[in-house]
Amino acid sequence: MRKLNITPYKTEKGIDYPIKDAFSSLLFHPNLGLTMKDVIPQGELDKKIHDAEEYVLLEEEEYRRVLRAFESFKGFSKDDIELVKRVQNASPIEISQIKEI
Repeated sequence: MRKLNITPYKTEKGIDYPIKDAFSSLLFHPNLGLTMKDVIPQGELDKKIHDAEEYVLLEEEEYRRVLRAFESFKGFSKDDIELVKRVQNASPIEISQIKEI
């Protein structure tokens, strides 16, 4: 499992970064070539992220799908750097640690 930080942050210009909307855009980006069988699990992952507060716990398979979405996208901006770092640095977490969260 991975613990992914989805708390809001501000860009250098002091604007609230729409972190959950960014995940939605990337999870459904045309570059992924989602098929009919892919889109439903992707929607469930998107809902899981949107329903979470500060952190979301992702199964390794879900985390791989997030990574795939981020790796397939071209066109990140300076405002996206924090988001990309959070995805790259999502902490592995042991099952025993889940009870503590």
